[in-house]
Order: sequence, then C-alpha cells, then structure tokens
Amino acid sequence: MARLSCPMLKIISPVVAAFAVFLNSTFADEWVTLKNCRLLENASNDGDSFHVKADGEEYLFRLYHVDTPESEIDSAVADRVAEQAAHFGLSQEKSLRGGEEAKEFTKKALSKPFSVVTRWQKAMGRSKLQRYYAVILVGGNDDLAEMLIKAGFARAHGQVVDAPKGKTMADYARMEKAAKAGKMGLYGGNKPKTSEQSGSRLGSSPSRLPAKSQPVVEPADTSVDVLSSDDIIPQISIGDFQ
Repeated sequence: MARLSCPMLKIISPVVAAFAVFLNSTFADEWVTLKNCRLLENASNDGDSFHVKADGEEYLFRLYHVDTPESEIDSAVADRVAEQAAHFGLSQEKSLRGGEEAKEFTKKALSKPFSVVTRWQKAMGRSKLQRYYAVILVGGNDDLAEMLIKAGFARAHGQVVDAPKGKTMADYARMEKAAKAGKMGLYGGNKPKTSEQSGSRLGSSPSRLPAKSQPVVEPADTSVDVLSSDDIIPQISIGDFQ
C-alpha cells in the first residue's frame, strides 16, 4: 500500500523537535540549597565540574561563570585545550598541568562539607549522570568560582546566571583582570596569601610575655602612618543564598 504524503508532518516534526530541546533546557525558577555536601572521588572530577554527595544521593555539578583548564586531552576536547592555553598564554602542556592544579585547588577547598545552590539547569557533558549548573559555597559563604578566579586557576567564561545576591559575569571578569595583573596562578605562579601572611603585614606576632611584663616601647617616629583600609583587600563573597 502506497504511503500517503502529508505536508503537515513536515511542519510538525521540526516543531516537536524544537519543543523537545526546549524541555531539555528548562529549569526551576526557584533556587535550592543543598547543605552538608561532600565531594566524591571520581576520575572525571576537575576544577569546575565534580561529583557530589548530598542527602544520600550522588550528583554531578558544573560551576556557573567560570572555566578551569582541562587536565586531560583527547580528540573531543583538543580544540578546547588549545583555546584555553591561548587564553592563559601557556603551551598546551602547561595548560594541562594548570588544569591539574585547578583540580587540586578545588579538591582542597571542598575537603570539608559545603553547600550547593542550584536550580537544576542542565549542563552538557559526556557523563552518563546528568550534570547541573550550580554555585558552590565553601566555609559558609565563600564562592568557589570566585576563589578559583582570584587564585589564577580559572577564567570568567561559561554559563551566566543572575544568581540571587550574586555577582555578574562583569564582576568575575574584573576579578580575573586583577589576578592576571597580580600574576596569580596560571598567570605567573603567585599563590593567594594565607591568613598568617596577611596578618604579618600589620606587624609581628604579639609577645607571649604576661601583660605586666610587657615592655613599653615608644615609636621611633610618630609621623609614620599605619596601614589605611585601602591597603587591605577585603574578602568578597557571593552573598547569603539561604
């Protein structure tokens, strides 16, 4: 029996396909915060994408706003590795090593329980486990994406979102510019100062002598100014998502 030709089918099929793509890209309007999350060991983890355990379930999350270098190369990501290397001004070999450093930075940052803020926006990936975009908060309120950029291990690049009380891509771009000027991480090898190093700028450690035994020392030059607030860079966090 001859097949009947229906012009309407030629019109409907693309519409159905487009609608299916739309459904696959939709996400919730409300943000959800998953608390007391833990990083799961997985060979595919890297600086900006990693497996997480939350409420007894395993998830795969990808950071908003930032992109860290790949730590491994194959034909599927060869062009991406070349583009990342060019951005950081590195050879591809050094860029891949930088990806390993970013991976270790994230692993260390997530060594203690953290929070995941997401609205389940799907992120493309090669894993069988569905991946979602998220904002990761470390130590209560520190934005992991911001930490990576300031350390010089990530660039302001990728999926953009208007996070509640969060920063814009322009904010992350300014952070990246500052990291590059300071030759941080992949831009020159400098590392973020520890709290002990930051404290040393304000003077030496206090004496351990009892209060009554403390010697009284008059300043040699009372005209010397103390550090102004402009000399100390405040920590910036993404804000309270809770």
